[in-house]
Amino acid sequence: MDILTILDHGGVVVWILILFSVASVAIVLVKFYEFRSYSSHQAAQLTHCLEQAIALHPSHLRESVAQHDYPLAQDLLKVLQSDSVRNRDGIALQQEAFRLAQVRLYGLAKHLKPLEVMAMMAPLLGLLGTVIGMIVAFQGMEQAGANVNPAVLSGGIWQALLTTAAGLIVAIPVAMTHQYFERRLEDNAHHMNNQLQLVFAQWPRRVEG
Repeated sequence: MDILTILDHGGVVVWILILFSVASVAIVLVKFYEFRSYSSHQAAQLTHCLEQAIALHPSHLRESVAQHDYPLAQDLLKVLQSDSVRNRDGIALQQEAFRLAQVRLYGLAKHLKPLEVMAMMAPLLGLLGTVIGMIVAFQGMEQAGANVNPAVLSGGIWQALLTTAAGLIVAIPVAMTHQYFERRLEDNAHHMNNQLQLVFAQWPRRVEG
C-alpha cells in the first residue's frame, strides 16, 4: 500500500491531516529555533552566577549578568543600567524586569496552542473519516442486497480504517513535541522567576552598587 493509495481512498480527511502535519512540522521547526537560546544549562549557570555575585558583593551583579548569553540576562542588564536604578525606584525597576520576562515567555509560548489543537483534532478527524467510510460500506451492502460480496465489505472496512491510522500517525508525534515544548517553557519560567527573585529580593541594597 503506497501513499497514492492512501490519498485515493482516504478522501478529504486524509488531505486535512496532511495539512495538519505540514503545519505542525513548520511550527516545530520554528519553536526549536526559538528555544535554541533558552537552554536549562545556560539558565542554571546564570542563576549560579547571580547567587555568587549577591553573596560576594552586590556591585558584582551587573558584571555577572553581562557575561551571560541567556536571554533574560540581556533584559536584566538593561534594567539594571536604567535611570530607575539611580533614582532608587525599586518598584518600577522590578515591574519592568518582570514585564520583560513575561514578554520572553509569551514569545516562547506562541504557536504552542495550535500544536495542542492539532494533536487533539487529528485522531478525531481520523475517527470521523472511519465512521463515514463505514457508513458508505454498509450502504453498499444494503444496496447489494442478497448479492453481498464479503471481499467488497472487507475492502471497504480497511479503506475506512485508513483515516484512523492516519490521524494517529499525525497526532502522536505532534502531542509528544507539544509536551516537550511545554516542559521547556515551564523550566524557563521557573528559572526566570527564580533569577528575578534573587535580584530583587532585597532591593535596593543588593542591586545598587
